[in-house]
Parts: sequence; structure tokens; C-alpha cells
Amino acid sequence: YGLCAVCHQPDGLGRSDLAPPLKNGRWANATSPDIAISILLHGLQGTAGFPTPMVPMPGLTDEQLAGVLTFVRRSWGNDASSVSPADIARVREKTSGKVGFYTNEELAQASGTAP
Repeated sequence: YGLCAVCHQPDGLGRSDLAPPLKNGRWANATSPDIAISILLHGLQGTAGFPTPMVPMPGLTDEQLAGVLTFVRRSWGNDASSVSPADIARVREKTSGKVGFYTNEELAQASGTAP
């Protein structure tokens, strides 16, 4: 998908001044796809290492977002589970009140991991 390659590069390795890698990426390959879905729906604030925020894509359909995340979670040697449109719909409903981009700290807390 060209959407990801613009910032994360065609090889999924990211760009140090722009976007983190999706190959072996922490959030993209988590056991549950919920964090990655949340990022696509609401965005991710930039950090010192990657100052450009991940822009949210809430206008894409559940089917489109499921396709994007399944591609990411199954490409570049990643072997995480696929994502269904039902997964997207569930997280879209669960996070419907979210305002603003997520931070890495919020996602770490939600996943029960260290930031």
C-alpha cells in the first residue's frame, strides 16, 4: 500500500527523521491489533526521534483499514495476525470519544507495557 510507503518507506524500515519502521514495529505487530487500529483512526503524536505525527485516516472504510493493517502486519517478515473489518468497527466504536492524537505513553498504558 502506497499510503504506508510514503513515510515508512517501501521496505517498511521507516526513515529516522520521519517515521518509525513497520518491519518488526512495536505497535504494528502487537499481539492484539487494537493499538495499531487506534493509531490509524486517531493518529500518533510525533516524538523526539520521529517528530512527524502519524496522520489519522478515519475516513477510510473498515474494509480499507483492515486491508492496510493486514498488509502491514504480514509484510516485510512480520507475522502478526490479520485484521478484519469487524476488528476495525469494534475499535472505532470503543475509541469514538478520543480527541487528538495518541501519544506513545497513552498507548503503552493501554497495552500494559513500558513507554
